[in-house]
Amino acid sequence: MGAEELKKELLTYKGIGPKVADCIALFGFGKRQSFPVDTWIEKIYKEDFGGTLLDRNKINAYFTDKFKEDSGYIQQYLFYAKRENL
Repeated sequence: MGAEELKKELLTYKGIGPKVADCIALFGFGKRQSFPVDTWIEKIYKEDFGGTLLDRNKINAYFTDKFKEDSGYIQQYLFYAKRENL
């Protein structure tokens, strides 16, 4: 099952939203093209990428289109760097 199909399936479970579905896909199923978007990633998008989108699903699409099959790895580096103020 591909990452998008898995995410759609995970979203059918009560209590699982897009960010958690992407986390499960990335960390639980090794779907490297998954890109969880939370407050930190939204901040990175706006401050470091000059983004203007407000919808997290669209922000997710922006990053997955940009980073393709390595999106999940890059998400982790971006998240860590921003949190640690690197």
